[in-house]
Amino acid sequence: MQAPSDITVFIGRFQPFHNGHLCIVRQALGMAQRVVMVLGSSYASSSRKNPFSWQERAALVQQALSPAERARVDFLPLHDYRDDSQWVQAVRAGVHQLAQQQLGLNVPRVALIGHFKDDSSYYLRYFHEWKLVSVPRNSPIDASHIRNAWLASTMENMPATLAAFADDAPASTLQFLLDWSRTPAFAALQQQAL
Repeated sequence: MQAPSDITVFIGRFQPFHNGHLCIVRQALGMAQRVVMVLGSSYASSSRKNPFSWQERAALVQQALSPAERARVDFLPLHDYRDDSQWVQAVRAGVHQLAQQQLGLNVPRVALIGHFKDDSSYYLRYFHEWKLVSVPRNSPIDASHIRNAWLASTMENMPATLAAFADDAPASTLQFLLDWSRTPAFAALQQQAL
């Protein structure tokens, strides 16, 4: 059976990657030969809102997937743009370049998957030429819930803090957060103004 799309695009910051994201990635894999995960704020300085590099986020996704799933997922790290039209153009160009590299297609059938969480989801309406697949929210937890609890925790309480999210994030994400919290960068991040 032929997939309805050649590529499904999933856009986010994934700071950090959690089970809601994982559910959408798996839905995307069911829709297309390949999934392109657009990693927003990829070149921003580390901050409380964006603590992890795009490489760390890509690794978190890969660790949560099976080897067969990993083989079908590509990552498109993107700069932040002040002008939405420049950002849209960069997303389109990056997706089409990956379609040529991975599938040998000049005109791929592209679907965009996501859910309209709040006003920040406006970008989903920018790609008129792609099929929009709006999915329902599948997790009550946002990445900000996990990130804020992690940043507010002490080292002594960190295992319990992260254990509270055992149903909300892959074990590999929680282990990554525990390991990262032991670095000097974590202490510096905790000192940044809210």
